Amino acid sequence: VALGRGGVTETVLPGQTGLLFDEQTVECLLDAVRMFESAGSFDPRRCRENALRFDVPRFREQFARFVADEQAAFASRRSAGATEPDRTPRG
Repeated sequence: VALGRGGVTETVLPGQTGLLFDEQTVECLLDAVRMFESAGSFDPRRCRENALRFDVPRFREQFARFVADEQAAFASRRSAGATEPDRTPRG
């Protein structure tokens, strides 16, 4: 159960891995807790699958892929004649 703002909206899947509430009030929090209690249980396998989206090895793999793609795009632009801006420090 969490306030539906910020990073938690990327990590909690409403109704599948948890519940989000909209307003930061006691009433909304109590309503969310009541819904949580009456919802039954969440599937632990689904919760684990969702958590693995943020696993360190997966992050490393995605980051490495991003860097490789950007390097390839840079090389392609460069071979096509695109020029890079002059980054020589001016004194």
